Amino acid sequence: EPAAATPTGEQAAPEAGLRLRKLSELSAMPQDLRRAVLRLWSSVSRDKPLLIAVDDVHRIDSQSAAVLAELLDRSMRGRVFVLLSMDPSDPSATAAALTRRSELQPLEALTREQTRSLLESLFGDVPNLDMLTRELHELARGNPGQTIDLAQQLVDRGLVRYEAGR
Repeated sequence: EPAAATPTGEQAAPEAGLRLRKLSELSAMPQDLRRAVLRLWSSVSRDKPLLIAVDDVHRIDSQSAAVLAELLDRSMRGRVFVLLSMDPSDPSATAAALTRRSELQPLEALTREQTRSLLESLFGDVPNLDMLTRELHELARGNPGQTIDLAQQLVDRGLVRYEAGR
């Protein structure tokens, strides 16, 4: 039986007496939202392993970090795997709290050929790709995030453009 709307606009599941809150209500109640997210991830991971990847975790806000910290604590016992990437030269207290709960694996810099493959995945096999690879690889020193950021800057400034889907 579908959930029925209550006079206040809330959704109620009559058979279980459940009340589903509006997202705006949850965002005003960070603890409730945190518990809801953790329950969702736990439920999903019962049937299949779940991988949660967070890029640039050093930029994360404290409430999201609290959810991830609890998830990391729980993942030791479950089928939830968390992959975090961060810039070690931009440490934050929040990222430090998360990395204390993690196994750290430094990433090697991309080789020039790997940088070319990354740029080819963005632009296709286009003329001047080798020159672009050489320049961006040198500037970014093999850092994939910086390579992508530099490529985006070139597009934003109109120095590189997409043409016919490329």
